[in-house]
Amino acid sequence: MPLRPLTTRLARWAGVLVAILACGRGEASHSVVRHYSIQDGLPQLQVLAICQDRLGYLWVGTQTGGVSRYNGHHWVVYDTTNGLPGGTLYTLTTSPDGTVYVGTSGGAARFDGERWMPVGHGPGDPSLAVHAILVSKRGQIWLGTPKGLRMVAPGAGTRALPARSASAEIAEAPVSCIVSGPDGTLWVGTGKGLARIAPRETPTIEAVPGLPSRGIAAVLPLPSGRLLVSVAETGLFEGSPGSFSRVGDDQVPGRRVRALHAGPAGTNVVWIGTLDRGAYRWDGRFEPFGPGQGMKDLTINTIFRDREGLLWFGGDSGLWKRAPAAFVTWDEAEGIPEGASVFSMTEDRT
Repeated sequence: MPLRPLTTRLARWAGVLVAILACGRGEASHSVVRHYSIQDGLPQLQVLAICQDRLGYLWVGTQTGGVSRYNGHHWVVYDTTNGLPGGTLYTLTTSPDGTVYVGTSGGAARFDGERWMPVGHGPGDPSLAVHAILVSKRGQIWLGTPKGLRMVAPGAGTRALPARSASAEIAEAPVSCIVSGPDGTLWVGTGKGLARIAPRETPTIEAVPGLPSRGIAAVLPLPSGRLLVSVAETGLFEGSPGSFSRVGDDQVPGRRVRALHAGPAGTNVVWIGTLDRGAYRWDGRFEPFGPGQGMKDLTINTIFRDREGLLWFGGDSGLWKRAPAAFVTWDEAEGIPEGASVFSMTEDRT
């Protein structure tokens, strides 16, 4: 029987090795990791926010270095000289039409293609830091501030007004995050616990029961309709209003979960970023993604998946990109003797 061409045999074996190793090591470890730092064009190392605009540019927000736009080759930096309202950045997001919004120590702004234009306050209004932004499909601009939730209504100018609240305690609690669920419900993380705004004609923020009475660091609506919630310095919880249970423990993923990001559509994968243990891939079990898998930063402030499916992690030592590996190396971890040379392969016909 004639031998198959060498390239065909090698390709087949490469596919077999990759498949076996992916099952053995898991998705998080089966990857190529690239690190971006000041030497690569970042203006500052502490990356707090990441988003992608309608043209495909990646936007990276650093704590005190402004916002950087990346085209895959070069970085362009925008700061207060380009209209950013504050020198400290907290959040980045895009509206349904792809417009980029930023929240800073001096307020919120949107990018008009050349400069940053203020959002949420009119002439003479005192500036207020913005820690979270969400632009709804209805055109409402929700701003999370240290003094509560504000909203800019469509066609109502640029001034943000306080959100109507059913609880005096929630009304002026500092807001850390805002996310939208599949049914249009807004989930709001505050310093006084989790809150929600049902999709009604008159939006009203109300407290959500069932969680420890502490600040909320991150919220992620799950495909099942349940919520994944990080309670600051307490841990990760899963459930529904009135009934939540702890996910993991003090070791994995720990008590300091900072970022939650959904995996590809149709899966139950969640990526988790912590402030002291790196990242984890979670689908019912935890798989670490940190120094042992090539990402040296243990502090993960934000996680983002771009349109090509690449994962980006913002940490305190720069930006990390995770891409699927083209080649996989087998070593002593898979049973190959240390230092051994491989001269041949054969096919198992069982």
